[in-house]
Amino acid sequence: MSEGLRLGKGVKNMATVINTPGTQTDSSSGMALIVGVFAAIVLIVAFFVFALPLIRNGGAPQSAPGININAEIPLPEGSGGANTNPTPNSQ
Repeated sequence: MSEGLRLGKGVKNMATVINTPGTQTDSSSGMALIVGVFAAIVLIVAFFVFALPLIRNGGAPQSAPGININAEIPLPEGSGGANTNPTPNSQ
């Protein structure tokens, strides 16, 4: 026996294992690959459209500095003191 192949004591023969894979029937039309590539493209586009601007701006939406909405809604008379900004009585 050669130096590279030393068998333990009592081992005279080694078994030969033959692994024969079963027959494969490839009836796939490749539609899964097309759907997967399309889904990956949609996710990448959605990332650049929605997530990347939020990451660049710090995550918080910026309010427009020039917009000032002042809404003064008059309360009905006789509301039992609920009017916090009463008008003076003019007689």
